[in-house]
Amino acid sequence: MKALQDSRPVAFTLAELWMLTDVIRHDEDAICKKKWPSVSTQLNSEIALAILACEDGGLETYTLVLTKGDILVMDANVRRDMKTPEGASGKAILLKLFKARYELIYGATAEGGEDLTYQQALDRNNFEPKEVPNAEPSDSSDDDPDENSIAV
Repeated sequence: MKALQDSRPVAFTLAELWMLTDVIRHDEDAICKKKWPSVSTQLNSEIALAILACEDGGLETYTLVLTKGDILVMDANVRRDMKTPEGASGKAILLKLFKARYELIYGATAEGGEDLTYQQALDRNNFEPKEVPNAEPSDSSDDDPDENSIAV
């Protein structure tokens, strides 16, 4: 579960993936010199494979699981005013990245509202046991065949 806490799934259209491959480059020297490099060989490869999957499979979107470093390298390279002939928009990509960054910091949210964390759900006070009418405890085994039992 740690891997998902350090990364977020982000869906991109094929046009957006083409824009990303234009700006997410691969330069090993730059990767080695900085804490948060402005290039990523692995991310560039993942984007290229996503494009192939979309082109070969007729997909219109593809979800990449992005780490904080991936999100920052995209943020550093994608400009808000960028547009491609296929219809990708830098602003749309940046908004997806900002949502992913928010989720990395504050936790994932469902569309249209916030999800409770597991601990918050356990801590809620509205969990009250419901009483089953006509329930009687029994120490004996159930000797009656089930209604839906299968005879062998």
